[in-house]
Amino acid sequence: MKKRPSLLPFFIALAVLSLASNMAHPVTPTYIAERGLSSPMFGYAFSGAMLTMFLTAPLYGKLCNYIPTRTVLFFSVLGYAVGQFFFFLAQSDAAMFLARVFAGLFAAGMWTGALNYTVNTSDPEDRRKNLTIYTTVQTVVSALGYFLGGMLGEIKTEVSLIAQVATIVVSAFLFRFLCADDTPFKHRPEEPLRIKDVNPFGAFVDVKRYVTAMLVLLFIITALTNIGQATFEQEFNYYIKDHFGLTSGYNGAFKAVIALVCFVVNLTVSMRLMKKTNINYTALPVILCCVVPLGLILLFDNVIPFAVMDVTFYGFNAIRTPILQNQITENTSAQYSNNAMGFYQSMMYLGNFVGGMCAGALYTANKRLPFVLAFAAFCIAAVFTVLSVRTYKKEHPESGMFLKPHQPRRQK
Repeated sequence: MKKRPSLLPFFIALAVLSLASNMAHPVTPTYIAERGLSSPMFGYAFSGAMLTMFLTAPLYGKLCNYIPTRTVLFFSVLGYAVGQFFFFLAQSDAAMFLARVFAGLFAAGMWTGALNYTVNTSDPEDRRKNLTIYTTVQTVVSALGYFLGGMLGEIKTEVSLIAQVATIVVSAFLFRFLCADDTPFKHRPEEPLRIKDVNPFGAFVDVKRYVTAMLVLLFIITALTNIGQATFEQEFNYYIKDHFGLTSGYNGAFKAVIALVCFVVNLTVSMRLMKKTNINYTALPVILCCVVPLGLILLFDNVIPFAVMDVTFYGFNAIRTPILQNQITENTSAQYSNNAMGFYQSMMYLGNFVGGMCAGALYTANKRLPFVLAFAAFCIAAVFTVLSVRTYKKEHPESGMFLKPHQPRRQK
């Protein structure tokens, strides 16, 4: 078999994209206020993008079976840059919403492609490690993007947006020329790609080919945790400006601290859990650790403990993400790996869509309600995680929490 390529060039391109894609977030509340747009548009515009990402992610997962993933990445990242330029030009609620919807059509492809490239080019024994590195790069550099965007926003909001578009374009060409063709390392369907296959709703129908009871639970957990995460993140960004009167620079500073915490926990705690434990059991205590800071933040209305709980939540959430990604890859056959990761991305975006829509509406009613929803979503996700542990135990009665020395990880 052909030797798998190094993932270092890909991670460099991923870092540039992750940096760029988050540079607009800390200045978006200010951008909305400066143009006299309605405050709920902060959540609605986000949800517009999530809706199109939800609908198209399974299609991109399917396309990754037929087309070199670097090609999917190149064109989808360029399309996302165009969408963000439209966002920069927006001067009305409708224009901003449509710009985000357009960007979402391509953003689903770049993140689905990035995740599939990681899986396709990883040796089975290195997949857990590489997915953890993938999440670490994405999480840490995304937070740095918040920081950089916030600092540039102190100059002028437009500076952050123009810098974002330019950096996204750079990342597109990095993916195209630094990444290898992953075709030799993935299963290619025997039937050719047909016009009717290029149908986002048809991609959802394909799920029945590979879905199991365990995967159903994992997809539900994905949607619920992303409802909680999106609601929390969207409203935290707006709350610290609206309630505490902090500028985009403070928002960026919080994200920089989160970047450092996530970097440390992923290279220490996450790597050890991946190496030493059966993640199908480890997922439960990790998600319970996410629930705690979301509950405690409801008790505070002071900026310092508020920020501490924010950082604590993202530290545990940084561990949760690669565990869930690995659970899905290890409980899916190689033949449908790209499809499953596309559907995983779709469930993420479904959660983000619901979270963004609820965040905007709830914030208008009461500023604290979005945080209540975030806490409730993770509590329900914890219940489904208990069910997933029981399902896995039933399917694998010989398994335990810890891997025995030299015990191979389960691969499908």
